[in-house]
Amino acid sequence: MKATLVLVLAGMLTAPGTPSPEKNTASPVEACAPVLPLLPPYERLNFDVYYQWGLIWVGAGDLNLSLQPGALPGDPNGPQYPHAVARAVTSGRVHRLFPVNDRYETWFEPRTVLPKHFVRDISEGKARFYWEYKFQQQNGSVWYKHWSKTRNQEGYIEGVNGCSLDLFSTLYYMRSIDWSAYRPGQRVPLDLIVDGKPMRISVEFLRRERIKTKLGNTDCLVLSPQLVTGDYFKTSDGLTLWLSDDHRRLPVRCEAKILVGALKADLLPG
Repeated sequence: MKATLVLVLAGMLTAPGTPSPEKNTASPVEACAPVLPLLPPYERLNFDVYYQWGLIWVGAGDLNLSLQPGALPGDPNGPQYPHAVARAVTSGRVHRLFPVNDRYETWFEPRTVLPKHFVRDISEGKARFYWEYKFQQQNGSVWYKHWSKTRNQEGYIEGVNGCSLDLFSTLYYMRSIDWSAYRPGQRVPLDLIVDGKPMRISVEFLRRERIKTKLGNTDCLVLSPQLVTGDYFKTSDGLTLWLSDDHRRLPVRCEAKILVGALKADLLPG
């Protein structure tokens, strides 16, 4: 099962800002509009992750997200920013076939949810690689560091949109959008940095529905983020995310079609 568990949830893609839902594209000004102040200063979310094995779902591992104030790397006495950490670890049969131990971290501005710093530390099967970004949004550049078994480099990504996100901060931005103005089929554009490259994609608002979850019956906003096809995902529209339709906008469930089978993550109570 060649798939990053964190990408099933923490790699959700959405737009940096709150553009008009009547448009399919957004200018940088629209994309950087203020988001709603919904995120708590402290939060811990735990998920069970399942892999579709034939016609049944089997336990694949655990995904844990935490959010708390923290200083930027290299500046321990500096200002505090929202600091989110995601850890994904496989278990059981899936771990024996393809062990995963991934860590994502992002520090972002509390008012805009635009990232300041990002770390992606990946261990999947025999693959091992690392990405680190320092965002300089006002200068249109991002410093990066990358290493793997075959590469070890650092430098700057130039010509970056001033509202660019990383793979992880997009989840927290998505929870901060005022989805009440959106209708099925409307899209929100995004600019983000993936594997050292700027790109623009979008997230589609699908519907509102009530689903049965481990938290009980939950009213949800259903979204379909556009994905990057290739190593992990079969199609660009192969992921569905359910956010609780309340003031917390909790990611209660997501499902992703991957190259072999599918993955699902469900939020646990507590």
